[in-house]
Amino acid sequence: MKEKFIYKIADSKEEFEQIHRLNHDTFAGEIPQHRKSSDGQLIDKFHHENTYFICIKNGELAGMMAIRGKRPFSLDAKLENLDSYLPPFTNACEMRLLAVRQGVRGGAILGSLFRLVAKYCQRENYDIVLISGTLRQLKLYRHIGFVPFGPVVGTPEASYQPMYLKPNNYLFGKFIKMRTLRGEQSGKANFLPGPVGIRAEVYQALSEPAISHRSEEFLELHRNIRGRLCRIVSAGNVEIFVGSGTVANDVIAAQLSLISGRGLVLSNGEFGDRLIDHAERFGLDFRVMRENSGNSFDIEEIRKNLDADIRWLWFVHCETSTGVLNDFEAIKVLARERKIFLCSDCISSVGATSVDLRDVYLASCVSGKCLGGVPGLSMVFYNHPLLKSNGKLPRYLDLGLYAEKNGVPFTGSYNMLKALKCALDGLELDRKMRECLENSGRIKKVLKDSGYELAGNESNTIPSVISVNLPKSVLSSFVAEQLAEKGIYISYNSEYLIRSNRIQICLMGDVSPWGLEALLEYFRDLAVILKYT
Repeated sequence: MKEKFIYKIADSKEEFEQIHRLNHDTFAGEIPQHRKSSDGQLIDKFHHENTYFICIKNGELAGMMAIRGKRPFSLDAKLENLDSYLPPFTNACEMRLLAVRQGVRGGAILGSLFRLVAKYCQRENYDIVLISGTLRQLKLYRHIGFVPFGPVVGTPEASYQPMYLKPNNYLFGKFIKMRTLRGEQSGKANFLPGPVGIRAEVYQALSEPAISHRSEEFLELHRNIRGRLCRIVSAGNVEIFVGSGTVANDVIAAQLSLISGRGLVLSNGEFGDRLIDHAERFGLDFRVMRENSGNSFDIEEIRKNLDADIRWLWFVHCETSTGVLNDFEAIKVLARERKIFLCSDCISSVGATSVDLRDVYLASCVSGKCLGGVPGLSMVFYNHPLLKSNGKLPRYLDLGLYAEKNGVPFTGSYNMLKALKCALDGLELDRKMRECLENSGRIKKVLKDSGYELAGNESNTIPSVISVNLPKSVLSSFVAEQLAEKGIYISYNSEYLIRSNRIQICLMGDVSPWGLEALLEYFRDLAVILKYT
């Protein structure tokens, strides 16, 4: 069952009862500040004046903190002339009863509670926040912005350092500023693998009046795009389909069904497994060679799997689930040596890295990733005369039928073609790859320096896909949803990412400079929360 976290201000009897129990477990059990009670509850003496900020995990209280704005504060009783220690202020509050239940510490709960409190303090116009900080967590409080003052108070068993901060210094108060920054920008920060960030003129092409697919203008546009696509990857021919990359890979499977003999499908991740599924659905005769997710294929191992009866080989160039980039050139050499038909899923690599499809039998691609067009068009490249299907294949998946009809056997979408042309007009591959490499290197350095685990390694991953394995204490959905609130979108919701608790930062489209800075700031700050909690 997917874990569900709710952050809110406590307002029900059941929530208050759970607060009293967590208060007892923390400040009578774990920290011996109060005596234990037989009913397992500790009701704070300022309970009716506290505003409680809580995290509910699957219906149970996981964490809390309280704000109280009425004097005298608890620190007034511990420090004589409390205000003499403080900088000038007009409206003060005290933060109290900070507790996260054992078993869920080390995650993002504490940071999210601080963020909720930061918003509340802004709304209530508090300009200083006081806290009795446990000596165990002074590093965390200092990083958030708390300033120690006065002597340590409490008992030897439960010692506290008085501290204050201005609400705008909150660690997660930075995200409030980020939201303001977002409002000053146009659009959103897109770090998805698709749909990617797209230039305005590409979208504008979708609003033009549609033109018949039988018109000369449509056919000329179609020829122009096919020629440009072929030049990008050094392919002899390409056919364009209305549909996603799944359609293009079905077309490849359909063509392979016309070849007698067995095949070999390589898989080192989710999208390799999908090729297996394509092959099975067409009833192809094939074997499977698997490699662990995050690893690239060993060429000698592939060679050992190429028995004399193998006629074709199908693999994914960029395994998007991890970002692993398989060695296309070495596999091409091997295919030439064995005189087998080589097919490749190039959906996440064309436009992101150099791709040379010469000598490749069939290769798939899409409009909505690294080429910068809108989703909805897919392509199959080929370099050979096509086999006749003699009516054995579904019409829509018959590559030979498209070739016979000059690429337009059925109704096509003028607007999606025009959008793809606009994308290709602005596509400067050398510059794009250079900027992608620079941005990717910077992101990876920040993540590694902050202690995050990256899938794959520098030697076998594509710069445009950065896969981050999050610790078990932080749900990938939690991180992605927090960023989405700021208008920053990362990939997390695919089944294969959920299973691995993995998020992905993709640089396939236009990259927002402010979004990149905000993204890095978020992960730096989250790392500090994880380190000190």
